[in-house]
Amino acid sequence: MNGALVAGLLMTAGALPVGDVFPEPDDFRFQTIRKAASEKNWPFIAESGMLGCAKVLGEPAVYFVPDEKDLTRAFHIDATSLR
Repeated sequence: MNGALVAGLLMTAGALPVGDVFPEPDDFRFQTIRKAASEKNWPFIAESGMLGCAKVLGEPAVYFVPDEKDLTRAFHIDATSLR
């Protein structure tokens, strides 16, 4: 059974709040982050950006949104260790 179908069933049954299944923009928490001058293992191409966190299909999800204008998309970060 695919995740969207399971999420729909859980939402209909009242087992999950709607925002935990399909988050709205206001459901995300954002935190600005920047590469420190001495940073050696910075995991992103962009020097700074924002982390956006919310639950998607009932699971924690984290996205990095770079500040650079030429990098206009968000990048999903594996959040399996956040459970």
